[in-house]
Amino acid sequence: MSDAQGDAVSYLVNPAHTGSQAIGLSNDPSRRWDLSLGGQVSYPLIAGGRIFVTVADSTGSRLLAIDGSSGRIAWGPIELVGSNSFSAAAYDNGRVFTANMDGQLRSFDAATGKPIWTAQVGADTNSGWINAPPTAVGGSIYVVKGHLYAINESDGSQRWRSDPEVPGSAPTVGDGAVYTSNGCGTAAAFDIGTGSQKWGDSSCNNGSIPHTTVLYGNGLYVPGPYSGAIADAANGAALAPYTYESFYPPAFSQHQGFFTRKSTDPNTVVGGIGSSLHLAAQAPLTGTTQWAWLGNGFDLKSNAVVAGDRVFVLSSNGELSGLSTSSGQVEWHDVASCCDSAVVSPEDNRPLPPTGIATGDGLLVAPVGDHLVAFG
Repeated sequence: MSDAQGDAVSYLVNPAHTGSQAIGLSNDPSRRWDLSLGGQVSYPLIAGGRIFVTVADSTGSRLLAIDGSSGRIAWGPIELVGSNSFSAAAYDNGRVFTANMDGQLRSFDAATGKPIWTAQVGADTNSGWINAPPTAVGGSIYVVKGHLYAINESDGSQRWRSDPEVPGSAPTVGDGAVYTSNGCGTAAAFDIGTGSQKWGDSSCNNGSIPHTTVLYGNGLYVPGPYSGAIADAANGAALAPYTYESFYPPAFSQHQGFFTRKSTDPNTVVGGIGSSLHLAAQAPLTGTTQWAWLGNGFDLKSNAVVAGDRVFVLSSNGELSGLSTSSGQVEWHDVASCCDSAVVSPEDNRPLPPTGIATGDGLLVAPVGDHLVAFG
């Protein structure tokens, strides 16, 4: 099972968390399948024709692989026992890696589900919890548990640990560094080879949930409690003279960013002509708004993902919409699920598995409550 350009290998699709695929879907994606899995479903990983998710249950959570074409279970479920139901996964080089809140990191063969190794992250300090997704790339798994850790994919041994403590955001990887953020709206960068801190502030912890950074071009998009800042990924200096607004991590395609904005105009909220949380496209560095879509009358409840020349979002009524990246016009929509399955926002449902939609292998895959739905 080899990695491919169209795979979704981490939370927000890729290690940089840009939420984008160069390869588009069909012009009119149809529902392939809809699975009821009996618990809150995580964001999907999509690789080698299979989809990997973790699902909350009464003993913690479980991991399973699903055939992307048929929706049949390929292997699993495998129990990921923990002190609560949080778990998250990443994929690299034919393996699936899972982490639970207690710090247990496990490796599985993606083709067969065979366990390869189990490791305890943070045994040297016994500090913190894992409460954000890991990121696996280039032979290492990066995960935060009190500190930022780099773990060898081959055997689960520790490569390095950051000296300072780090709040629990999903590590963003690229340009020779690993990036984390805190709830105060600042970020830190660590050398990918040694773990030494290159720049930034990792100490602030105001009790807010740290949200995920996004690396696009030479800019690191750092979420804050009220607005986000754009830092130069090389040195942490301000790269743009404006702050950005995005309730969920933004997605990016060529020369465009897609941001989830919150409207306070009573004429554009539910009951008026649009939604409180809506999607806007803007130039990444200047902040110039290119278009805004006020939604279908319901709040957006997911990260945006880009596949080719469309950007996809999920609304609170269970409807998926595909918009033209150039014009913002709705070119496709369908109902992922309705009524009996609540749509859960990404990053705000801890200690359950984190959610979010993803595209890969020609599919758009959406977790909706205890359902997983695929279109293609």
